[in-house]
Amino acid sequence: MSWRPLTRNFNGTETDVLFDGDGKVIFRTLQETQPILDYNKALRNHDDKGYFAQGEMRRVATIPAVVIAQWLTDGVDVFDPACQADVARRLNDPDYFYLRTAPGQI
Repeated sequence: MSWRPLTRNFNGTETDVLFDGDGKVIFRTLQETQPILDYNKALRNHDDKGYFAQGEMRRVATIPAVVIAQWLTDGVDVFDPACQADVARRLNDPDYFYLRTAPGQI
């Protein structure tokens, strides 16, 4: 038994599949997150406070797809308005500082 490639996506995620001897199908998704984290750090250090030129929206984080998927297994859907308080709590948590692109609290 060995992992077989299933998909390779534009966002750098790679999903593989494994068919085990018991008839189970196992999926794994991998992503090289260091370029995203380096980009986040560069934006934080740029000191633009995350505001876009028009000033109507503010960029506060860039979350890698594999983190979004992990949070989803924890019951937090970053795309669901009902989960926005949970997303904000996580992004304000020092453990997730590396996802932030701008200072302040959400």
